[in-house]
Amino acid sequence: MNNQNNVFNIISWNIQGLKTRLKPTKQTISNTKLNIKSIKSKLSKFDIICLQETWAKDETLTFQGYTVYSTVKNTVSKRGQAGVSVLIRDHHQNFVSRIHSDSPNIIWCRLDKQLLGLQADIFLAAVYLPPLQSQRKAGEDVISILEKEIYKYLTQGQILLLGDFNARTGTLNDFIENDADDFLTIHNTYNRDTHCPKRNNADYTINKVGREILRLCIGNRLRILNGRLTGDLDGKYTCYQTNGASTVDYALASEDLIKTILGFQVQALTTYSDHCPISLKLTPSRSHMVKDNAPRQPLCKAAPTQKNFEKFLWKTDSKDKFLSALSNPNVQRLFDSFNSEHHASVDDEISQFNQIINSVAKSCLATTRKTSKTIKKKETLVRSHLQTIKETTTTISKEN
Repeated sequence: MNNQNNVFNIISWNIQGLKTRLKPTKQTISNTKLNIKSIKSKLSKFDIICLQETWAKDETLTFQGYTVYSTVKNTVSKRGQAGVSVLIRDHHQNFVSRIHSDSPNIIWCRLDKQLLGLQADIFLAAVYLPPLQSQRKAGEDVISILEKEIYKYLTQGQILLLGDFNARTGTLNDFIENDADDFLTIHNTYNRDTHCPKRNNADYTINKVGREILRLCIGNRLRILNGRLTGDLDGKYTCYQTNGASTVDYALASEDLIKTILGFQVQALTTYSDHCPISLKLTPSRSHMVKDNAPRQPLCKAAPTQKNFEKFLWKTDSKDKFLSALSNPNVQRLFDSFNSEHHASVDDEISQFNQIINSVAKSCLATTRKTSKTIKKKETLVRSHLQTIKETTTTISKEN
């Protein structure tokens, strides 16, 4: 299977318990939040669903059309603790396999490179990091286990992590700024961090787990998608509780994988959890889809310089003409395509927007273009001024 013509949708959500207040019968799909019409309809749009804090006491969860992988924690309480589940759409099952993790708070899945026509497999992990106090109480160190497993799979493919990390990272860098290898030996294999756009975050607080996650990102060349990609450029909060809002749910991806990610979103809060679902879209890397004999196009186009802008005559009826041209269905399709596209940089985005506006103006407004005669006249005038200045300077020099 090659999914090159489709977008691959992934969602992650701290569901805060699968059970609803329906009849307390045996835990099946019939009395879980996944059976609520609005949730079922929303989640069914995704190819992979990652759930945290399911609080399940067994692994009997089912969801129509999906293969389910789950973990549970042994506990004497009536309610289970933590618990992670990954639901994979059935028709992708031949290309997705579960991999063992040493922590019940992590589920690893291997996405075969053929699924999206990529050059390397994707190692996806659904993660729940309990608060540090809970980890100490349970004698766990989930971050150490996660880091060890990331290091193992990095040599085999790209990494993608989604989940509730209970980490507050503020806007600190998740990469080494101005990284350089100038003083290393020729045979050194050090890979420099490329410069990443600064990420935004509505949550400015930084906690200990947050610093650990940033260290993990820098050490393994992972990048936080929140506040950095189309769909969440503002860095929205992901968790709302009585004591305030925070950003603790994240998607982290290998630096080289980001070019295949179309966008990242923080979904709307529901009444069933304090956490907002987060989602992303994967697509085949455009660079892998270009035929070998096809002409190579630059990934980013330089923003037009000031001298390339045309001037238009603005008359009394120009406003109406321009607004009418903007409402043209063909122009609207251009804007729709622009809004849905993942832009490589801000410069690229501005350049494409200017091109659309310029093309609309050309279709309805008259331009004022300099003719060759005008240019020649100006050149002659400049030469004349320069000659006068030269003669004046010579005269003054002789007088002195």
